[in-house]
Amino acid sequence: MIRCEDVLREISDLLDEEITVEMRVQIETHLCACRHCKVLVDTTRKTLTLVSSHSFLELPQGVSERLLESLVEAGREAVDRHHEQADDELLAFRGHPRAPLVKREVET
Repeated sequence: MIRCEDVLREISDLLDEEITVEMRVQIETHLCACRHCKVLVDTTRKTLTLVSSHSFLELPQGVSERLLESLVEAGREAVDRHHEQADDELLAFRGHPRAPLVKREVET
């Protein structure tokens, strides 16, 4: 089973359509189950489409690569936060004595 880290590692090849059919199926299956990765892939795809669709906008060499690296890093940080939150909630759910207090924000 593919993990969030695998999606982050393969995102460039996925968007460039340079992955195997098997890997694409695994990623698409993961995206159906993981909202965070789906948002990351969709946002990256839309950003690259916006940037590349304007022929009047010429980016300096390396900007696309730096943009993709920044998005991947932001994605890694989001995945880490997601995993930490899920771990904390699981411990709290199980009543683990070392579970951190999970704060729930209530909208008013």
